[in-house]
Amino acid sequence: MARALLCHTQGFYRAGGHRHVRQRLPSRQSRFRIEHVPALLPQEWLSAHFDDLLSHWAHHTDWKVRHLRRVSALKLAEMSGGGTWPDCAKTLRIPWHTAQQSLKVIRQELNARDLWSDFERSVESVASQLDWGTDRVHYGRRRELLLYWQVPAGDWAELCRDLQQFGQGATSPTRDTATVLIWTHVTQGDHLHSPMLGALRASGCSTQRLVASINQLRTPANRKGGKRELLRRLETYSAVLATACDQRTDTAAIATTLSTPAGTNEAGRMLAPVARALTGASL
Repeated sequence: MARALLCHTQGFYRAGGHRHVRQRLPSRQSRFRIEHVPALLPQEWLSAHFDDLLSHWAHHTDWKVRHLRRVSALKLAEMSGGGTWPDCAKTLRIPWHTAQQSLKVIRQELNARDLWSDFERSVESVASQLDWGTDRVHYGRRRELLLYWQVPAGDWAELCRDLQQFGQGATSPTRDTATVLIWTHVTQGDHLHSPMLGALRASGCSTQRLVASINQLRTPANRKGGKRELLRRLETYSAVLATACDQRTDTAAIATTLSTPAGTNEAGRMLAPVARALTGASL
């Protein structure tokens, strides 16, 4: 009854952010929890559940879709955890002004095309999958464990082993670049809101060089040669780090994970530094 009495406007309950005791009630009965929601809807979820909406959304850009992924995550957080959208944004570690801007953009876009019902059906489809899935990821734990984490220097050296030297230019990949990209992959968060960039802003330091380095490495046109190989190694590292966050595995278990695939001499070379990263005090 209490849930039925809540105001429902433009895809969100209590979207204005006003506080009331009843607003802590989740907007649906969910088997998954807010801890299972990432800050950005993963690309796989978007592809699996939002194709119909995107097919009716003419001229959508990557920038607008990024806002859609963020708003969808906020909606899933409301469904499972309750609270206002600012409450949900805080739990997901999304800055308030960023969440507000995403809501503004998506409301304008979906209102103009009468697509709110498509949005609600798509998010409900994701929620249903999370309800009945047996492999839910605890993104909340991942965010907590990696809050102060940085790629160990030895691991960064190993990740760059035998690769063409990147030089010391303003956009050359660095250990900090790797830290942000790995955090982004493991937490499914926005790289601009990573703890590394947040710490730079808090200390009054410029983030321009690091952001430029990240963008340069992620640009599709630059994914060749040593940069492409580095990205591949970062993805491998991220996958093992994610498993460690989820399972809190020890060095022996990680060794088994890395050495299982056949014919992977590279895994053997990366084993020791990756194991140190996953089982050290930084986690």
